[in-house]
Amino acid sequence: SLLLGEERSCVLEEANDLLRTGRLFINGEATTWSTQGGTSAQLEAMEAALVGSVGVLVTGRLLERLCRACSINYCLHGVLDEFREQLGMAPDDLLAVNSKALQYHFDLTDEGFVASL
Repeated sequence: SLLLGEERSCVLEEANDLLRTGRLFINGEATTWSTQGGTSAQLEAMEAALVGSVGVLVTGRLLERLCRACSINYCLHGVLDEFREQLGMAPDDLLAVNSKALQYHFDLTDEGFVASL
């Protein structure tokens, strides 16, 4: 496993949104993994898929940050949808989010990564 100790606990307990999707777009290419079993099995499957996709670039720290970033993004989009509904705003094409169809994107650069929905 790439994640050990506190990093692993954080992902499994607090930032596991990404694990359950079974799909992540890395630089525009879909990387997929099994979502069978619990979050621990999903994490192992995701780690194997990421290492197979981007190789040595994947570290435990990077994986933890990616999972946290996606989890935070998921929460923020849920809040934004709730505000829109409460305020009676019509969703526009650029900002509309269907939480059932979220897709996570991860762009690697020389300086790090950018995670987005």
